[in-house]
Amino acid sequence: CVLFLYLCTLQGRASVAPTLDLFITLLSMGSKGYRDLCVKRKENFKLLKDGLKEVAEKHGEKVLHTPNNPISIAVSLTSLSEMDQSNWTEFGSMLFLKSVSGTRVVVPAVEKTIGDYNFCNWGSHSNSYPSAYLTAAAAIGMKPHEVETFLKRLDKVFSKFKRKHCAPVAPLAPVDLVKEDLEEPEAASNQSGSSDASPMSTRGEEEPPSRHVIAQESEKSTY
Repeated sequence: CVLFLYLCTLQGRASVAPTLDLFITLLSMGSKGYRDLCVKRKENFKLLKDGLKEVAEKHGEKVLHTPNNPISIAVSLTSLSEMDQSNWTEFGSMLFLKSVSGTRVVVPAVEKTIGDYNFCNWGSHSNSYPSAYLTAAAAIGMKPHEVETFLKRLDKVFSKFKRKHCAPVAPLAPVDLVKEDLEEPEAASNQSGSSDASPMSTRGEEEPPSRHVIAQESEKSTY
Protein backbone atom coordinates (compact mmCIF):
# COMPACT_ATOMS: atom_id res chain seq x y z
CA CYS A 1 0.00 0.00 0.00
CA VAL A 2 2.84 2.37 0.80
CA LEU A 3 4.47 1.69 -2.59
CA PHE A 4 1.15 2.27 -4.36
CA LEU A 5 0.61 5.62 -2.63
CA TYR A 6 4.19 6.61 -3.44
CA LEU A 7 3.70 5.87 -7.15
CA CYS A 8 0.52 7.93 -7.17
CA THR A 9 2.36 10.99 -5.87
CA LEU A 10 5.20 10.92 -8.43
CA GLN A 11 5.25 13.86 -10.79
CA GLY A 12 5.45 13.54 -14.57
CA ARG A 13 3.94 10.05 -14.70
CA ALA A 14 1.15 8.75 -16.93
CA SER A 15 -2.41 8.23 -15.76
CA VAL A 16 -2.77 6.31 -12.52
CA ALA A 17 -6.00 4.64 -13.68
CA PRO A 18 -4.39 1.34 -14.87
CA THR A 19 -2.41 1.02 -11.65
CA LEU A 20 -5.51 1.73 -9.61
CA ASP A 21 -7.53 -0.88 -11.53
CA LEU A 22 -4.84 -3.52 -10.94
CA PHE A 23 -4.65 -2.66 -7.27
CA ILE A 24 -8.43 -3.03 -6.85
CA THR A 25 -8.42 -6.32 -8.80
CA LEU A 26 -5.68 -7.83 -6.64
CA LEU A 27 -7.49 -6.81 -3.46
CA SER A 28 -10.75 -8.36 -4.69
CA MET A 29 -9.11 -11.67 -5.66
CA GLY A 30 -6.89 -12.05 -2.65
CA SER A 31 -3.68 -14.06 -2.59
CA LYS A 32 -5.49 -17.38 -3.15
CA GLY A 33 -7.33 -16.14 -6.22
CA TYR A 34 -4.14 -14.79 -7.74
CA ARG A 35 -2.27 -18.04 -7.11
CA ASP A 36 -5.08 -20.04 -8.71
CA LEU A 37 -4.78 -17.88 -11.84
CA CYS A 38 -1.03 -18.54 -11.93
CA VAL A 39 -1.62 -22.30 -11.77
CA LYS A 40 -4.17 -22.16 -14.59
CA ARG A 41 -1.78 -20.05 -16.65
CA LYS A 42 0.86 -22.78 -16.42
CA GLU A 43 -1.70 -25.36 -17.56
CA ASN A 44 -2.69 -23.15 -20.49
CA PHE A 45 1.00 -22.70 -21.37
CA LYS A 46 1.42 -26.45 -21.76
CA LEU A 47 -1.81 -26.66 -23.78
CA LEU A 48 -0.67 -23.82 -26.03
CA LYS A 49 2.78 -25.30 -26.58
CA ASP A 50 1.45 -28.75 -27.48
CA GLY A 51 -1.08 -27.23 -29.86
CA LEU A 52 1.53 -25.02 -31.53
CA LYS A 53 3.73 -28.06 -32.11
CA GLU A 54 0.93 -29.80 -33.99
CA VAL A 55 0.12 -26.76 -36.13
CA ALA A 56 3.81 -26.07 -36.81
CA GLU A 57 4.57 -29.65 -37.88
CA LYS A 58 1.52 -29.62 -40.16
CA HIS A 59 2.92 -26.64 -42.07
CA GLY A 60 6.61 -27.64 -42.01
CA GLU A 61 7.61 -25.40 -39.09
CA LYS A 62 8.78 -26.04 -35.54
CA VAL A 63 8.46 -24.62 -32.03
CA LEU A 64 11.70 -23.00 -30.94
CA HIS A 65 13.42 -24.33 -27.82
CA THR A 66 13.29 -21.53 -25.22
CA PRO A 67 13.42 -23.15 -21.76
CA ASN A 68 14.08 -19.85 -19.97
CA ASN A 69 10.82 -18.30 -21.13
CA PRO A 70 7.81 -19.79 -19.28
CA ILE A 71 5.28 -17.36 -20.80
CA SER A 72 5.96 -16.77 -24.52
CA ILE A 73 6.39 -19.41 -27.24
CA ALA A 74 8.07 -18.87 -30.60
CA VAL A 75 7.24 -20.71 -33.84
CA SER A 76 9.62 -20.64 -36.81
CA LEU A 77 8.44 -19.18 -40.12
CA THR A 78 11.05 -20.66 -42.46
CA SER A 79 8.51 -20.87 -45.29
CA LEU A 80 8.51 -17.06 -45.45
CA SER A 81 12.16 -17.03 -46.52
CA GLU A 82 11.10 -18.03 -50.05
CA MET A 83 8.79 -15.01 -50.35
CA ASP A 84 9.31 -11.28 -50.68
CA GLN A 85 10.35 -9.78 -47.34
CA SER A 86 7.72 -7.05 -47.69
CA ASN A 87 5.00 -9.73 -47.28
CA TRP A 88 6.34 -11.25 -44.07
CA THR A 89 4.58 -8.94 -41.62
CA GLU A 90 1.31 -9.55 -43.48
CA PHE A 91 1.13 -12.87 -41.64
CA GLY A 92 0.62 -11.04 -38.35
CA SER A 93 -1.88 -8.68 -39.97
CA MET A 94 -3.98 -11.63 -41.14
CA LEU A 95 -4.06 -12.94 -37.57
CA PHE A 96 -5.14 -9.53 -36.31
CA LEU A 97 -8.00 -9.47 -38.83
CA LYS A 98 -9.20 -12.72 -37.26
CA SER A 99 -9.32 -10.99 -33.84
CA VAL A 100 -6.02 -12.50 -32.67
CA SER A 101 -4.06 -9.91 -30.69
CA GLY A 102 -0.76 -10.24 -28.87
CA THR A 103 1.05 -12.28 -31.51
CA ARG A 104 4.08 -10.75 -33.20
CA VAL A 105 6.02 -11.64 -36.35
CA VAL A 106 9.75 -10.96 -35.99
CA VAL A 107 11.49 -10.32 -39.31
CA PRO A 108 15.27 -10.98 -39.45
CA ALA A 109 17.93 -8.69 -40.94
CA VAL A 110 16.06 -5.54 -39.91
CA GLU A 111 18.37 -2.85 -38.54
CA LYS A 112 17.42 0.23 -36.59
CA THR A 113 19.59 3.03 -35.29
CA ILE A 114 18.69 4.92 -32.13
CA GLY A 115 21.15 7.64 -31.31
CA ASP A 116 24.64 6.19 -31.56
CA TYR A 117 23.48 2.58 -31.23
CA ASN A 118 22.73 0.25 -34.12
CA PHE A 119 20.41 -2.69 -33.41
CA CYS A 120 20.60 -5.77 -35.67
CA ASN A 121 17.51 -7.98 -36.06
CA TRP A 122 15.33 -5.28 -34.53
CA GLY A 123 12.63 -6.78 -32.30
CA SER A 124 14.41 -10.11 -31.92
CA HIS A 125 16.32 -11.52 -28.97
CA SER A 126 19.27 -12.52 -31.15
CA ASN A 127 21.44 -10.62 -33.60
CA SER A 128 21.97 -13.63 -35.84
CA TYR A 129 18.75 -15.65 -35.88
CA PRO A 130 18.42 -16.91 -39.49
CA SER A 131 14.65 -16.94 -40.09
CA ALA A 132 11.48 -15.12 -39.13
CA TYR A 133 9.38 -16.40 -36.25
CA LEU A 134 6.03 -15.86 -34.60
CA THR A 135 5.55 -15.30 -30.85
CA ALA A 136 2.48 -16.15 -28.77
CA ALA A 137 2.05 -15.85 -25.01
CA ALA A 138 -0.02 -17.71 -22.44
CA ALA A 139 -1.18 -14.68 -20.46
CA ILE A 140 -2.73 -14.81 -17.05
CA GLY A 141 -6.51 -15.05 -17.20
CA MET A 142 -6.54 -16.98 -20.50
CA LYS A 143 -9.13 -19.74 -20.83
CA PRO A 144 -8.53 -23.18 -22.45
CA HIS A 145 -11.22 -22.58 -25.10
CA GLU A 146 -9.43 -19.37 -26.10
CA VAL A 147 -6.25 -21.39 -26.71
CA GLU A 148 -8.15 -23.80 -28.95
CA THR A 149 -9.74 -20.93 -30.88
CA PHE A 150 -6.35 -19.33 -31.43
CA LEU A 151 -4.85 -22.58 -32.74
CA LYS A 152 -7.70 -23.05 -35.23
CA ARG A 153 -7.33 -19.51 -36.55
CA LEU A 154 -3.55 -19.85 -36.78
CA ASP A 155 -3.95 -23.03 -38.84
CA LYS A 156 -6.34 -21.24 -41.23
CA VAL A 157 -3.99 -18.26 -41.59
CA PHE A 158 -1.07 -20.57 -42.41
CA SER A 159 -3.06 -22.23 -45.20
CA LYS A 160 -4.48 -18.99 -46.57
CA PHE A 161 -1.12 -17.22 -46.52
CA LYS A 162 0.60 -20.01 -48.44
CA ARG A 163 -2.17 -20.16 -51.05
CA LYS A 164 -1.89 -16.41 -51.54
CA HIS A 165 1.89 -16.02 -51.83
CA CYS A 166 3.20 -19.43 -52.96
CA ALA A 167 3.17 -19.85 -56.75
CA PRO A 168 0.97 -22.82 -57.75
CA VAL A 169 2.39 -25.51 -60.02
CA ALA A 170 0.83 -25.31 -63.49
CA PRO A 171 -0.95 -28.61 -64.34
CA LEU A 172 -0.22 -30.41 -67.58
CA ALA A 173 -2.78 -30.05 -70.34
CA PRO A 174 -4.92 -33.21 -70.50
CA VAL A 175 -5.27 -32.89 -74.30
CA ASP A 176 -1.51 -33.21 -74.79
CA LEU A 177 -1.41 -36.30 -72.60
CA VAL A 178 -4.15 -38.01 -74.60
CA LYS A 179 -2.51 -37.11 -77.88
CA GLU A 180 0.83 -38.53 -76.80
CA ASP A 181 -0.76 -41.71 -75.50
CA LEU A 182 -2.48 -42.26 -78.86
CA GLU A 183 0.55 -41.45 -81.00
CA GLU A 184 3.09 -43.64 -79.17
CA PRO A 185 1.40 -47.04 -79.89
CA GLU A 186 0.97 -46.11 -83.59
CA ALA A 187 4.65 -45.20 -83.88
CA ALA A 188 5.60 -48.47 -82.21
CA SER A 189 3.40 -50.48 -84.62
CA ASN A 190 4.91 -48.75 -87.66
CA GLN A 191 8.43 -49.53 -86.51
CA SER A 192 7.74 -53.18 -85.78
CA GLY A 193 5.61 -53.72 -88.91
CA SER A 194 3.17 -55.85 -86.95
CA SER A 195 -0.54 -55.06 -86.83
CA ASP A 196 -0.89 -56.69 -83.40
CA ALA A 197 0.84 -53.72 -81.74
CA SER A 198 -1.97 -51.35 -82.73
CA PRO A 199 -4.77 -50.96 -80.22
CA MET A 200 -7.32 -51.00 -83.03
CA SER A 201 -6.10 -54.30 -84.51
CA THR A 202 -6.42 -56.19 -81.23
CA ARG A 203 -10.20 -56.03 -81.57
CA GLY A 204 -10.16 -57.54 -85.06
CA GLU A 205 -11.61 -54.37 -86.67
CA GLU A 206 -10.42 -52.90 -89.97
CA GLU A 207 -8.77 -49.53 -90.00
CA PRO A 208 -10.89 -46.75 -91.52
CA PRO A 209 -9.88 -45.63 -95.06
CA SER A 210 -7.74 -42.54 -95.40
CA ARG A 211 -9.01 -39.24 -96.76
CA HIS A 212 -7.04 -39.79 -100.00
CA VAL A 213 -8.86 -43.07 -100.73
CA ILE A 214 -12.24 -41.52 -100.00
CA ALA A 215 -11.47 -38.62 -102.38
CA GLN A 216 -10.55 -41.05 -105.22
CA GLU A 217 -13.76 -43.05 -104.75
CA SER A 218 -15.85 -39.89 -104.81
CA GLU A 219 -14.15 -38.77 -108.09
CA LYS A 220 -14.94 -42.16 -109.72
CA SER A 221 -18.55 -41.92 -108.73
CA THR A 222 -18.91 -38.49 -110.36
CA TYR A 223 -17.71 -39.81 -113.70
